[in-house]
Amino acid sequence: GDWSSDVCSSDLRPVRRAAPMKILFISADNTCRSLIAEGICRWMDIEDVECWSCGGRAGAGLHPLAKQVLEEIGVPTDDLKPKLISAVPADSMDLLVTLCDEDFVPDLPPDLPWEHWPTDHPAAVKEDTPEKRLKRFRTHLNFPPYHNTTLTCFQRAYPARCM
Repeated sequence: GDWSSDVCSSDLRPVRRAAPMKILFISADNTCRSLIAEGICRWMDIEDVECWSCGGRAGAGLHPLAKQVLEEIGVPTDDLKPKLISAVPADSMDLLVTLCDEDFVPDLPPDLPWEHWPTDHPAAVKEDTPEKRLKRFRTHLNFPPYHNTTLTCFQRAYPARCM
C-alpha cells in the first residue's frame, strides 16, 4: 500500500526547512549498499532533502548488478560513483546512516546523528550462479530500510505532516 496514507496527514502543508536535510549513507566500499540507498533517496526527489554516499574505501565503480536492479525500477545510475569519506561534506550532515555488516567504523565527528542499518553485502557470495546473484541483488532492493529511506527523509523534511 501507500505508506504515506498510513503515516502522514495530507491536509497539512509541508514545513519548509531553513536548509535542506542532508543524509550521508556509508558502507565499506561504496559500490552497492550505500550507492543503492543514495540512488533511491535521490530518485524519490523529496523536496528539502539532499543525499550522498561514501565508503571507507572507494571501489572501482557501481557494481554492475546494483546498476542493473536500480535501472530495472527506474532509478538513474549515471551519477552514482564510489567516493571516499574525505570526498563528501560529512561534518555538515544532519544524519549519517551506516549500511555495513563488517567491522567498519568510519572516522567521523562523534556528535553527528547516526543510524545503523546492518546489511549483508549483496556481492559477498561469489560462487552462486549468475541468476542467483541477480536474484540476491533484487532481493536486496527489498531490504526494508531502503524503503524506509523515503519515509525517514519525508518525516525529517516535513515533520509537521507526520503523526
